[in-house]
Amino acid sequence: MAVDTLMNADISKLVEQYSDMVFRLVYRIVPDREEALDITQDIFVKLFEKPAYLNNAGNSRGYILKTAFNHALNYKRNQKVHRIKEQDYCSIVKCGAQSPEDMLRKTEQDQTVKRYLKELSPQQREAVLCRFYGEMKLEEIAGELEINEATVRIHIKRALNKLKNLMSAGQEG
Repeated sequence: MAVDTLMNADISKLVEQYSDMVFRLVYRIVPDREEALDITQDIFVKLFEKPAYLNNAGNSRGYILKTAFNHALNYKRNQKVHRIKEQDYCSIVKCGAQSPEDMLRKTEQDQTVKRYLKELSPQQREAVLCRFYGEMKLEEIAGELEINEATVRIHIKRALNKLKNLMSAGQEG
């Protein structure tokens, strides 16, 4: 009997095999235990709903860990954005410290940084996002990207130099 997708029993085995590892990874990025548990559960629910993604991945462990890493970073980014928006709102309402012009300028700067990040190689972008948005240590990034720590340093250094050059060129033009 040919089966195109994983059976529920196979997914249950994956949950047993990888749930602790996924939780530890997510918890390192999102240090709120309850949130990390929710994210871990969401990852396996998505695998259950769409097992074909896992079939196409080839390496189940790598796919699951990469998915967990991305979900955790997305959660952390969303929380950071939410906190920033909340702080911006509070500063306008309570002290009026930021004018609408200042907020617009900051939004434009954020969009510029996002555009420049797209100019980096995938390895550089991932290293920078992990380091500065994920607030991960170099050894953690090396473990997640499965490269050595020196390579992580090189990716970050080259990325920061490229971003600096792009931003300098953007200010001149």
